[in-house]
Amino acid sequence: MCTKEKIAKIIAKIRTVYPKSYPADTPDDDKILLEGFYEFLEPYPDEMIDMSLKFAFKASGHYAPSIGDILIAIKKIEEASCPSESQLWCQLDESLKMAYNQKHYLDIDSTRDRATDRINQIWDKLNPILKTYLGSFGRFYQLSDRHFDDMEFERNRFLKAITDIREREEISGGSFIDSGPRGLKQILRSSYDELSDL
Repeated sequence: MCTKEKIAKIIAKIRTVYPKSYPADTPDDDKILLEGFYEFLEPYPDEMIDMSLKFAFKASGHYAPSIGDILIAIKKIEEASCPSESQLWCQLDESLKMAYNQKHYLDIDSTRDRATDRINQIWDKLNPILKTYLGSFGRFYQLSDRHFDDMEFERNRFLKAITDIREREEISGGSFIDSGPRGLKQILRSSYDELSDL
């Protein structure tokens, strides 16, 4: 989580590199600028903001980077670190196999608690997108019982569903443009659809 002190340093850095950027005619101008940057950058970790600021400096050229430039760089960094569909499937498949292996120990009284804890740990370590796909721990537990030769059907279903899940995640909270009960991207899409119907 970014602090106002960190934001003040970012603004100072931008003003140092681009001396004519963000002029402050009154003391209120600095306060408004600080609040504006803080409002949009507050949810991100300091390391992410530092890296995105470097990208924004490189991309902006002769002009000072705006909040939008920094947020675009953050979005690109997040997208680059997001695993592909096949990587997600491999993680799910491996987790299901590990849970299946632990189920053998559930029948033995002396190892039941440890096996239960390990299955719960496997579930807890799953990528949030995989948890969204599965829906619940019960579905995860049920899938780990399936014979692994039958998983080809599940894999195909997963690959079709994961695209929809990612789109929903992006619309519901991917960036400041998508935030709120009805994100700007969704509003623009519905407006475009209405206009194209005319």
